[in-house]
Amino acid sequence: MRSSLSLLKILALVSVCHCIPELTISIVNPEVGATLDTKLPAELISKLYTTLCESGGSHNIVRIKPEDGRSGIIEEGQRLNTNSRFVTSCMFEDSPPNKTCSFCEANRACVAEIRSSCSPSDMRSMQYVDVTLSSSYGELVVDNCEVLCQQKWFRGDEPIVSASSSISDLAVGIVAGVIVLASLLVAGAVICKIKDSKSVREEYNDNHFTHSTSCSSIEII
Repeated sequence: MRSSLSLLKILALVSVCHCIPELTISIVNPEVGATLDTKLPAELISKLYTTLCESGGSHNIVRIKPEDGRSGIIEEGQRLNTNSRFVTSCMFEDSPPNKTCSFCEANRACVAEIRSSCSPSDMRSMQYVDVTLSSSYGELVVDNCEVLCQQKWFRGDEPIVSASSSISDLAVGIVAGVIVLASLLVAGAVICKIKDSKSVREEYNDNHFTHSTSCSSIEII
């Protein structure tokens, strides 16, 4: 009896595995036409399928690490923020949310495409990527995408920082400016003092030489 129950469980698991679609997150570099694919594990896809297709959940956030292909589901509060340092969007510019395929249908192979936003030559310079996924009438939708770049590969004009970081950086800049200005003033004062003392010494030497010459002339006469 127990063996038959175990067999039924195995068959049920096999049938579930065959029904659940495959899902690959594909990082696309339009500049060179290269892609870097991260195929999500069956366990993670099963959770996405349950949330987005069976229970009518709003969305899930999948975090992937392109360097080694690891992935997992994270909470909303853990999601990357584009107002943080070295974080930028990995959505394709000027495009609506990307519908990929009929994710909620069985035995489908879905590919969710995002943009490579860090190094133009090394897509593994993207440390973490957070992809927000939802479903619309059974279609898988990429709603949002944020990426944490390695510092040397951040391609923004200026790294975007939070307000507190901006204030801190401004304070440091002001202090540094005051120190530099004070150093210049001290250096200027020292140079002026050296010039003044040199002028006084030269004037003293000139007067002393003239006086000695006059005395000698008197003695010769």
